[in-house]
Amino acid sequence: MAQKEIAVIDLGTNTFHLVIASLQQDGTFDILVRKRIFVKLANEGINTLGKASMDRGMQALGIFVNLLEERGISSKEVVAVGTAALRTANNGSAFLNRIRSKFGLEIDIIDGLKEAALIYKGVRQIWNPADFPVLIMDIGGGSVEFIIANQEKVLWSRSYPIGVSILYRTFHHADPISPQESEKLHKFLCNELRNLSMALETFHPRTMIGASGTFDVLADLLDVSPGQLYAEVASSSVIPVLEPLTKMTVAERSAHPQIPETRVDMIVVAVCLLINVIRLGDFHTIGISRYALKEGAIAEQWEQVS
Repeated sequence: MAQKEIAVIDLGTNTFHLVIASLQQDGTFDILVRKRIFVKLANEGINTLGKASMDRGMQALGIFVNLLEERGISSKEVVAVGTAALRTANNGSAFLNRIRSKFGLEIDIIDGLKEAALIYKGVRQIWNPADFPVLIMDIGGGSVEFIIANQEKVLWSRSYPIGVSILYRTFHHADPISPQESEKLHKFLCNELRNLSMALETFHPRTMIGASGTFDVLADLLDVSPGQLYAEVASSSVIPVLEPLTKMTVAERSAHPQIPETRVDMIVVAVCLLINVIRLGDFHTIGISRYALKEGAIAEQWEQVS
């Protein structure tokens, strides 16, 4: 017998998500509604949210609230989390007050380690853990989370403020991205990810699992079925598919049938980041997970009611 429906809203730096699920007594859940709206909350900067960005966010939340009302779910029952942009912006609290006043939604601003923990829980729903550690990576607009974990627990995790919105505004100005910009980005990432490099040397994960976002584009490029919640490919097949994207102009990316319009601008820095991380480790396979933070929040709610 199905449990009560639960709704999760994820206010990400680039994208706002709504997921409504029905919890089952066996600990699984069925996704009933999934809605994604690209808000680009940090489009005018992550330190101070622009008026246009906040207005887009309010419009997106209005759509979500209407969907919730159609299913008889009160705003008070919703689990709503905010991530990098809302924990960084100096006017984030004013935006949260506006949301609370208009929609009655209470937004829980989570730190990077909590974000990483929820991502792990989300991926665990569809990934059959191996005996050896894996690296889980979630590329967001404001931050990037890395989790090294095995079938029992998280062994190491970090959140880095190097999301694609930040990388794009800092490093990608030429069309296409210039060799000089690419080199600056590479050096920046090498410096920022020193702790990750040491962790990879310590735990030696053989598989890297990417959680949603940029990895959805990778799945399309590799012809992974949209209905396949988890897939693994040989790591050697990934970089040859990704590298050509870094040479494309905006017009060429816009015309590419497997690059969504909403990702045309930031996909290059996302790909550069991903390539850098793949080359840091000794990965045999790359996993692609359709589940991430939102599904982890649903799983956590089930833990609390069971």
